[in-house]
Amino acid sequence: MVSDTADLKDDQMEPTAAIYARLSQERGEETSVQVQVQECRKAAEGLGYEVPSSLVFTDRNISASQRGTRRPAFEQLIELISQGRVTTVFVREQSRFYRKPRELEDLIDLVEDKQLRIHSLFGGDVNLTTSDGRAYARMMVTQDKRESERLGERVRMAKADLRAKGKYAGGPRPFGYDSAPGGGLVINPTEASHIKESATRILAGESLNRVVLDFNERSVTSAGGGKWTPSRLKRILVGRPDTLYRNGPLCAGGETWPAILTGDEVALLCARLTAPSKYRPTQPHVQARKYPLTGLIVCSLCGASMIGSGGYYRCATIRGGCGHVSITARTMEADLLHRIDNLRGYQDMAGKPQPDERSGVPVAPVDEEHRADLLRELHALEKRLAEVGAALADGTLSVHTASAAEANLIEKHKIINEELALSGPTKAPELPWDVLVEQDTDWMHRFKAGDLTALEIQDLHDAFAAWIASVKVAPRPDRRKSFNPDRITVTWQPGIAGVAWSSSNTSLSH
Repeated sequence: MVSDTADLKDDQMEPTAAIYARLSQERGEETSVQVQVQECRKAAEGLGYEVPSSLVFTDRNISASQRGTRRPAFEQLIELISQGRVTTVFVREQSRFYRKPRELEDLIDLVEDKQLRIHSLFGGDVNLTTSDGRAYARMMVTQDKRESERLGERVRMAKADLRAKGKYAGGPRPFGYDSAPGGGLVINPTEASHIKESATRILAGESLNRVVLDFNERSVTSAGGGKWTPSRLKRILVGRPDTLYRNGPLCAGGETWPAILTGDEVALLCARLTAPSKYRPTQPHVQARKYPLTGLIVCSLCGASMIGSGGYYRCATIRGGCGHVSITARTMEADLLHRIDNLRGYQDMAGKPQPDERSGVPVAPVDEEHRADLLRELHALEKRLAEVGAALADGTLSVHTASAAEANLIEKHKIINEELALSGPTKAPELPWDVLVEQDTDWMHRFKAGDLTALEIQDLHDAFAAWIASVKVAPRPDRRKSFNPDRITVTWQPGIAGVAWSSSNTSLSH
């Protein structure tokens, strides 16, 4: 709460005293902001100061040690000090006023040519206008900073120990669970069903981005009521990267809460979502795609990726392009849909294997026995990693030996993860091409009008990407603005028969 200084007139320049109180988290204890104000007011009256309510400044539930945190009341008080209106500040402890050496140095620079005394109820008086006062203040703020950092380290260590023992370490309510009386967690049935659904869909071959788009379109919200992003859902399913090998996600269960996903499901999700990009399906940015060919279409002059803007695909200079090539978006998309439809018919007539309707290329069956062997080996490695950590903690292994053993195990873990990622299926949306190219369907009308939802645009992109590896667009050979299909060069996905497109746009030649 910032005090009201409206009654402090501009001509009221007589130096006076102020009270400042702050607490990081108010829980009703004896050091609450209200108690601090009462104690400071009593001390001020004992020294002959009468502090008006307009000069009482309080910051509630605000930390003074966290980087980037603003304290509105503190900033208002500093402004009055800089104007010479406040020369004495009463605080319960100096750490309530400033807790970072940088803040103290800024305050010393501010009052270099002014009078400022800080009366601390439990730390004595500090006069920042004298060398001894400044030296004492610097010594105290250094100790406060050290104690703040040590407290943070103890809290982090305590939480890490709880997680290592399979216990809930506290914090905001996690998605999929509700807080249980007396500690621990209980399953939230509705949210747990969304976790299971997303895991099933991703392990069946769908992209993380498509699941996120679907959740947002269905108004499925996060634990805090916000929209989903790929990184947020990924943390729910596989945990944070720095805890991948020692502490899995909460949905894997723990000592004081039940599991939502099995250990094998979490391991397979980790493999699919954390392996290097060459071992898993491409995951485009979920909020950037407004044109379905974004990421597939490139400029033939400079090789830069073209972006959709204003109804055109353009080679944009702001993205490092040459700026000399553009093509009408809807006409080109319809042309490529027609090419794919004719290509499917050509492969049927030629007696060649027809690509899978959903993915564009045949999907290899999953070797379940080999995958089970990989999972057993993965869980064995994770057990050995836990044993190395325990041996380091009790002094059985030295830091050097434990680090070498851990690095070796983590490298093996990474190799198995990559192999698991390759073992999973990939799945594009089930969109029949004969429906997409039907001119009188509602879907195609909305497509041509640019009225598709984000999820439908992602579906169409995935459907294009299942057949097309890339599309190069050449500049117009003349000033005519009519669509010229000869400007387009398509590189098909591996396994799809290569064909040449005739300028008549009605037949295939090979």
